[in-house]
Amino acid sequence: MGNEGNSNISMNNEFKKIINERGHNLLYKLLPHKDYLQRNEKSFKTDTPSISIDSSQIKFIDSFKTKDLSGNTVERFFLVKNQYIGLNINDYKELHQLINLIYKNKELKNIVCKEYLEDVIFNWFELLYKGLASSELSEFLTNEMPKSIKEYFIGIPIAYTEIESPFTFGKVTFREFNKDIIDKSYNETIRIQGEQSTESLSLFFEEVRRKYQGKAIAIIQVVAEKKRAEEIAYKEVEQAISLLRFFHKASQNPLSVSYSTLSGMKEPISKSIFFFKNDFFTNHNTELVGTLDIWSISKDNINLYKQVGFDIISNLIKGKRNNFQNKLIDALMLFSKCSITDNFSDKLTAITVAAESIFIKDNNEPIQQNLADRIAFLVSDEPTERLKIVKIIKDTYKLRSKFLHHGKDVDEIDLFTSFLKIIWSSFFYMINLSQNIEIDTHEKFLSYIEHKKYS
Repeated sequence: MGNEGNSNISMNNEFKKIINERGHNLLYKLLPHKDYLQRNEKSFKTDTPSISIDSSQIKFIDSFKTKDLSGNTVERFFLVKNQYIGLNINDYKELHQLINLIYKNKELKNIVCKEYLEDVIFNWFELLYKGLASSELSEFLTNEMPKSIKEYFIGIPIAYTEIESPFTFGKVTFREFNKDIIDKSYNETIRIQGEQSTESLSLFFEEVRRKYQGKAIAIIQVVAEKKRAEEIAYKEVEQAISLLRFFHKASQNPLSVSYSTLSGMKEPISKSIFFFKNDFFTNHNTELVGTLDIWSISKDNINLYKQVGFDIISNLIKGKRNNFQNKLIDALMLFSKCSITDNFSDKLTAITVAAESIFIKDNNEPIQQNLADRIAFLVSDEPTERLKIVKIIKDTYKLRSKFLHHGKDVDEIDLFTSFLKIIWSSFFYMINLSQNIEIDTHEKFLSYIEHKKYS
């Protein structure tokens, strides 16, 4: 449940002026809908029995909107004395432009979503049209939005993950979704809704127990309107669990796969087979493809993770970052994708894209030689070891070329494993380097490696 927030919305006078002008321009474009009832008739007839209804018996809905295949609203109307007034498809594009303009205000972007802005602006249209409001759009927004800004504690279940003891990573706290939480939630809901709801609530909570009890849940505090709070929670938790997978064995072993994602985002692959006799099946079998790996994160695990960058990454994702730190987090997010796929070619693509994004200066320089040299000089001080690293990286790129250009699967597991461990080690070194205040840009990071190479 959300608590009231204390968000004051501020806009400069020039910004207000632009918003108000565009708001009034759209207000003048509000037009009656031609024929809502006829428009919503089906294009084909069925054998459903029909009855005659007197037009005076028709109850009009208060408003309606039409969406495109992507789920975006393309026209919208409200009811005024049995007549629908609103914006058609062509004019609604201007409303989207106004919303995008307002969304450039970073303060607003952090607390409201575009869909919410759309609702509030259209509410202003309706109230003004009906003579129930007289304020400018900017004033209406700054008055209405704080009413919806609340503090929320949002929990998102994490699939195939178990937690021994709560821990915080970035802005997110991971803990067990245990029996006590579910019992308290059930009792409180019964208290609010009354004993008459017991049967239906029991069914719902039994499903919650079956799906989530004993599993991990990620909890985050967000201050925003409800829809935007959900968006922020999903984004922050997805980033946190993605970066947390850096410490999963699948980030160093290509034969392993992690299913630790937002619940429902990734499921183990299974295959089913039916044995038929005549027109009926006599046997059925379903089995998992590969091994289902549940990530059990103990207190001892967390202590081990802390030795290889856990606290550093946690601080980076919850605080202000410099250019190099941003580049590193982006690269780690790309690298995390290798841990959740069982396809070697997809793993290899994720790993190389991540490495190239941070070790290559731009598109104009050769990739393989620069990537191999920079990683070798970053992770090792021994010439023999550096040569070995360069060879492994170049040989792995040959595998990648076979896959990309000739469609051949990546099947040299030993080489791939060595390559993955080298890339993981390079990220470990970069995570520690991110604490060096002198290396605050991507350019300075590459210069640091060049200095090591030629010193």
